[in-house]
Amino acid sequence: MKLISPTQSFRITSGFGPRNIGGGASRNHRGVDIGVRSGTITRAPKSGIVKTATFANNSCGGTIVIEHGPVAAIGGSMTTSYCHMKEIFVKVGQYVNKGQEIGLTGGASNDKGRGNSLGPHLHFGVKKDGVFVDPEKYYKGGILRESLAIQGAQLAVIALAAGSVVYIIQKIIK
Repeated sequence: MKLISPTQSFRITSGFGPRNIGGGASRNHRGVDIGVRSGTITRAPKSGIVKTATFANNSCGGTIVIEHGPVAAIGGSMTTSYCHMKEIFVKVGQYVNKGQEIGLTGGASNDKGRGNSLGPHLHFGVKKDGVFVDPEKYYKGGILRESLAIQGAQLAVIALAAGSVVYIIQKIIK
């Protein structure tokens, strides 16, 4: 199953799983942190129904959860979550389309909905059948592959343009 990127950035600053919190203690990070500037557009990576759209007084702060329903490709149901949002554009019960803008990332010290954030980023989580799973499996499978295809297409256009310029210059010189 492929998901498009919730943001334009692919830079993961903190991965899924155990994370050292000091003094020999660790806790489980139930998603990935994507490094972006506060105010970055966030999009739905797959169509679904908004289940949560709130500014909670908890570690997540501004929170959106989208239920993507039964997904045959992964053999179960899926939800995606977005934490530290400073603006939320969607409402509970709303159907959102893949790629639709759902809010603005936050996490900066003066942002509404910051939660427990040490700086601007999007915390992106994926639940499969109610259990948090590593989003990179879907991230690399869909987003990164899509990104590489886009980059390849952009390089092809640049190469075509450069070739055209060289051709025109050669015609002018002759």
